Amino acid sequence: MTAHKRRHTTQPFALCKLSYMNLRRTQLLVMERIGEHLNRLEEMRASYPLPAHAAQVADFMRHISESFHEYNNAEELLKELDERKAVIRRDPLPQNREEFERRAVLFQVMVELEQFLTLKAEFVRRLPKSDIETFWNISGSGR
Repeated sequence: MTAHKRRHTTQPFALCKLSYMNLRRTQLLVMERIGEHLNRLEEMRASYPLPAHAAQVADFMRHISESFHEYNNAEELLKELDERKAVIRRDPLPQNREEFERRAVLFQVMVELEQFLTLKAEFVRRLPKSDIETFWNISGSGR
């Protein structure tokens, strides 16, 4: 194989890897914002109890941590997040300012989770099938 042909065949792979690294860097920024929101909730907890939905959001975050990986396109997780948001929206509105503020922070965590998952879903949607096979070695690994 000539040097030109070798460089030509490795360029798409390198671009795919670079794109993936940009995705991961952006996801890290989202995770940092989630951490800031969670810290605010923890500070609020000193004065007022956490919203009832906090356990549900924590459970979903745990589910993401167990099922989100390089080969997961995040589509199912986005559907699940939409279902969880719909359940929360059916609940009565907050009764006071403190409850409103705590629920607002919790909602912001959910918005950030959606951004985190959407970044991955859009990354996968933009990849041509050949790049997916090259990047994830799907054709050779049986995935």
